[in-house]
Amino acid sequence: MISTAKKISLQEKENIIKWNPSKKNFLEVYYIKWNDLESNTTGWIRYTLIASTTKETSCALWGIFIDKNDPSKNVAIKESFPIEKLTYSKEYFMV
Repeated sequence: MISTAKKISLQEKENIIKWNPSKKNFLEVYYIKWNDLESNTTGWIRYTLIASTTKETSCALWGIFIDKNDPSKNVAIKESFPIEKLTYSKEYFMV
């Protein structure tokens, strides 16, 4: 039988969620930031997962958009969720 499974590169492996539900005192953060020089805008999206021994484990999504030409369009949001709302896979991103 021929395997069709893709071999995971080191770069892809580094982007797989590391959290294990039994782990405490754990912080995981992934983010992407971009700048568009033509439109003079920038943005940032961030995911965090915090598992501590003193607080309830939770995750959050953050987002920021900045328009240097029109600050009235600037937006910043953060939404926190109980860990039960998190869905994830230990698989790599499919392309």
